[in-house]
Amino acid sequence: MGNIYQIRVLGCRVTIIINENAICLVDVGYPGSFRFVKKGIESLGFSVNDIKVVVLTHYHPDHIGDIKSILNQINPTIFAHEKEIPAIAGLDPSIKAANNGAISYLYEKTKYYLTMPDLMSKIYPLLDKDELAFPSKIKIIHLPGHTKGNIGLHLPEDQIVIVGDALTYKFGRRLGFASNLYSENMNLVKTSALKLSKLNVEKIVFSHYPPIRKDAKHSLKQLVSINV
Repeated sequence: MGNIYQIRVLGCRVTIIINENAICLVDVGYPGSFRFVKKGIESLGFSVNDIKVVVLTHYHPDHIGDIKSILNQINPTIFAHEKEIPAIAGLDPSIKAANNGAISYLYEKTKYYLTMPDLMSKIYPLLDKDELAFPSKIKIIHLPGHTKGNIGLHLPEDQIVIVGDALTYKFGRRLGFASNLYSENMNLVKTSALKLSKLNVEKIVFSHYPPIRKDAKHSLKQLVSINV
């Protein structure tokens, strides 16, 4: 997909956006994933030192678990939605990771690994419609429901949206809403899908499924027309 690639890590697929020899890394995987990120980036002829920006779509451990390894080896600018930052930093005692007990358990394990006194100050807050200071235009879309601060990244020039876990694409052929097992508010999940359906996009990039490479807007319109 042009300048956008995905790398399989522990627990998910991370996405990298390459522009003018700078890399934006979207999510980081479970603890232990950084070695896969490094290998994948080097296979493209780049170095992990080219990672200038990291965007965390939400606080679930399969997306943020190896952030400490990132910070121990490189010094990128890290972004997340302002409502998600305390949970990412492991400092929100009231957090409920999901409706799924296994995910809650893994979050507790990851939170212990994550908690760093200065992590809160290292993550810059994002809001809906913000644009990242990255060579190519990246617009932030707030997609609450899966978590309260869940976000996507819209690349309007490429007609691509990176949705993280805001949508599913089971068996690589059926577009659906975020799983109700792992999401906090299904009404908001559906509202966020409706929001996505209004974007002019040709492709959708997911965290756990292969991408939709054409006619994404049609697929989104079909999903919300039947279910919202």
